[in-house]
Amino acid sequence: ASPAETELVTRLRAAQPRERPRLLQDAIRTQLGQVFGRDAAELSDDTGFFDLGMDSLMAVEFRNRVSKVLGHKLPATVAMQYPNIRALAGYAMEEVLSLGDTTTPSHAPQDGGLEKEIASLCDDSVTSALEDELKKVLGEE
Repeated sequence: ASPAETELVTRLRAAQPRERPRLLQDAIRTQLGQVFGRDAAELSDDTGFFDLGMDSLMAVEFRNRVSKVLGHKLPATVAMQYPNIRALAGYAMEEVLSLGDTTTPSHAPQDGGLEKEIASLCDDSVTSALEDELKKVLGEE
């Protein structure tokens, strides 16, 4: 393993290709459970993060946790673009780690242009943008 490769990435590379999605989904679920203070086993692969009650600060914490276990910095909007465990795992497997079957993407970003727009913002601006987006999603604006 290279010095930057995390334990998870090492395990994913060593695993059979058909086992990789489950390993990655389990790792993401663990991080999500820690952010919510819930048992990871209670969290479904297809339930939306914001449907679970994620707010903008939780989204930033979640992004940071997943970035750390992957060994790659993820976009600030990753929880909005890939809004559940399955979608995020597909994105991470294919686009971040290049370990997936690239002929049939298992994820689809919600808004591809949003990532570029937010890339130049500071953390406070990102937090504010995430809060505004969450209000829109929840119909509070």
